[in-house]
Amino acid sequence: MNGLPTTMTSEALQAMRERGESKSDLDRVKREAEQGVEPDTSGDDTPDLAALRQAVRQRGRPKKDSSKLQVTVRYSPDVIARFRATGPGWQSRMDAALQDWLKDHDPRKLPA
Repeated sequence: MNGLPTTMTSEALQAMRERGESKSDLDRVKREAEQGVEPDTSGDDTPDLAALRQAVRQRGRPKKDSSKLQVTVRYSPDVIARFRATGPGWQSRMDAALQDWLKDHDPRKLPA
């Protein structure tokens, strides 16, 4: 151990702020915002705001080109049981089976 504190108490942080040792520029930013001063975007170290916005939007899993729709449908218990018996992914397999059936059949020709 090198003797340096790894964490600071809120009291220690407050004392630093009172001595003017805070590394935060939050007070300056608040003052400038109240005065209507626009941020300086001319420097080389200023991040590209468009790139930042794009990066924030792209968090999480990438979106598929065609997403599925969530609907409520009622199926016969034996149909559900047979697909569930195939294990995880049964809903995707059920969707694939319906898509395959639609290749050769017209659902309008079925009795309601």
